[in-house]
Amino acid sequence: MLEDNLYGLADIQSALLDVMKDFHIFCVENEIRYSLCGGTCLGAVRHQGFIPWDDDLDVCMNRKNYNKLMTLIGKSEDLKIVRSIWIDRIQRKNAEAVRGYIPEIDVFVIDNAPDGKLQRRIKLLLLAAFQGMLKEEVNYKEKSVFYKILLFSTHMMGKLFSKEKLWNIYKKISQIGNRYRTRNKHCTNSFYKGIFDIYPNDTWDKIELVDFEDTQFFNTTNYDNYLKICYGEYMVLPEEKERRPVHIAGL
Repeated sequence: MLEDNLYGLADIQSALLDVMKDFHIFCVENEIRYSLCGGTCLGAVRHQGFIPWDDDLDVCMNRKNYNKLMTLIGKSEDLKIVRSIWIDRIQRKNAEAVRGYIPEIDVFVIDNAPDGKLQRRIKLLLLAAFQGMLKEEVNYKEKSVFYKILLFSTHMMGKLFSKEKLWNIYKKISQIGNRYRTRNKHCTNSFYKGIFDIYPNDTWDKIELVDFEDTQFFNTTNYDNYLKICYGEYMVLPEEKERRPVHIAGL
């Protein structure tokens, strides 16, 4: 809980929580369905709030609700959308940085994963390739020679097109399979490894309010299967050396 402040993140988490409260109200008022996801979903289940060393907030929604969010967010008096590479993020208008970090919510989009193995593989590889083209900077550390070549090739190809052009194509690729019901879904704007995680079609069909710090947010009722796919034995705490924030430098 925030008052414990074991990892020195209480101020960051408090600011994130305030943004999330506003986002939740906005979604309820506009009938936009969302669920907590990633480490935020895990935190809700295992800690009834933030993972003590977590320094971000993640939500997900299907393409229909995402489109509705993008249409209506401009009418919000308090919130705005900013895009970083291929991820849209919710921030407060005129947000003030906390230790150099703007509190924001990552919005992940759930699309259908084609049933055909070949079509699904092509879609996933195309998304991975366009992620490489969309990156502003490339980190080659601790990568295999083959992967370094792929990173370099896609990064150089991306320089031939505007980021907006690449982003529009990326969105079209993301929606391959959405015209019909499929057995599985995946998160199409996750980071590289995340787009390859495949979930049963009904993973986010039902949501419910769950406790999160001093309030409640929506989470999938099928969190057990979802978290097992993401993290395996998710109730087991990682080793102490792995308990560190991702976004806040120097902690």
